[in-house]
Parts: sequence; C-alpha cells; structure tokens
Amino acid sequence: MEVINKSSIFRMVRTDFARAFLSPRFVISVAAGMGVCYFTMLFCGFPGPTVHMFVYMHDKSQIFLALIIGVLPYSACFYADFLHGNIRNVLGRAHMGGYVFSKSAAAVASSVTAFVCGKLIFTAFYSMGHPVCLPGTLDALPGSLLYGNLAEERHYFTFFLLASLHRALYCGVLCQVVMLVSVWVPNLSVMFSIPVGVFYVVNFHLRNITKAEYLNLSRIFSGTTRVWASDAQNFAYAVAVAAVLYLILFRATLWSMRRKIYHV
Repeated sequence: MEVINKSSIFRMVRTDFARAFLSPRFVISVAAGMGVCYFTMLFCGFPGPTVHMFVYMHDKSQIFLALIIGVLPYSACFYADFLHGNIRNVLGRAHMGGYVFSKSAAAVASSVTAFVCGKLIFTAFYSMGHPVCLPGTLDALPGSLLYGNLAEERHYFTFFLLASLHRALYCGVLCQVVMLVSVWVPNLSVMFSIPVGVFYVVNFHLRNITKAEYLNLSRIFSGTTRVWASDAQNFAYAVAVAAVLYLILFRATLWSMRRKIYHV
C-alpha cells in the first residue's frame, strides 16, 4: 500500500497553486471574463446603476461564456502532463491520490478565483462611470433577489462578492468535469466543449423534467435567485451541492487516472 507523505503533498499543492495562479492563462482568464461582461452589456440596453446592471447580466445567457473562460487557467494540467510525458516521472515520486488532489484543488481554486476577479474588476470599472445604486433601483429588481438585504444596507462590495462567488462554484464544477474528460480524451477542443454539453443537458433535464427548483443547477448556482427562504440557506446549499459534485468528480477522476496508468 502506498504511504502518503504529508510534506510531499504540501509541496505539490504549493507548486500547483503557484503554477495555476501565476500563469499567463490565469491573467488571460480574468481579462477575458471582464470582456464577456462588457460584451453582455450590448444586450442590456441603456446603462443603468451598477447594482441593476450586475443583476441583469447575471441572468443573461452570455455570462455562461465567462464560466467557460473561468475554466481555462489550470484545467488542462493532466492533458499537459500526458502530452509532455511528465506523468510517469511525477508518479514515480508522488502518490497518485496526492497528485490528483493537488492538481484538482489548484485547478478548481484558480477557476473560481478567475471568475470572481473578472466579475469584480468589471464591476469596479463600471462603477467609475455610473452610480452604484439610485433611489428606486432595488424596487425595480425582483423581490426575491438573493443577498438583496446586503444591497439595501449598502454593503455593495459584499453583495457583488457573494453573488459572484455563488455562481463561481459552478465554474469549479465545470473545471473538474474538464479534468475528468482530459484523462480519456487528449483533445483540447473536446475537453472545453464538454462543459457546454453538460451545462445545457443537465439544465434541460433537471429544469424541464423534474420541475424541482432545488435540483436545478441554474437556480442553485445563480447567485441572484432563491431556492430557499434565507440567504444563508441558499449559500450553504450551493456550497454543499458543489462539494458533493466536486467529490464525485474527484473520485471519478482518481479512478480514471488509476485505470489509465495502472490498468486496474
């Protein structure tokens, strides 16, 4: 049985996080996420207060492009290791479980962070030329607005941060899907098109067949619409669902790696 060396895992995690967050892909992902937000503005009509624009864009389908862009920073790490023949050298010195965990943690964390940063930086730039919130702005928004109390109390940064993070959890799920696919399909085009299929197929079946809002991933990870009564319940539920999906996908990725490398 392989023995897991905690110090070795820590070094791998530190190295992978540095590669994920200090890579040009991370910067490109953040910048591209901002670009998607500006692109989405084309479909939002006359520019309004920041809070209104933020919520309106959250419901636009174009924001899905930001989810895909957020996946870019480190999700192709397994693909790169296989492509350059590094995989067996690395696994000659590292435990398989630690290797997969380290790569997955860095990829998911960088994807979530890139998505959030792109949204927040866009929001900051937009706010320089527009008021954050005007009288009557919140009245024009849905009464069931998630984290709406924060906006009413003028905690705008916290509102933008939590709403963005809420949706970014889905970005992390899609990132783990890409990593799982990359083990079996060494093709970047296929890898990054799979999340699109997963997004639309899952949404269609869970929204149009089950009719259960608490199973609708678009609602669970919306960041602006409610599934449960309180903000805390909605956030906790989104985190719990994301954690379950991450765990399932991580275990599937680990099994796939062992199957491919060791044929077991």
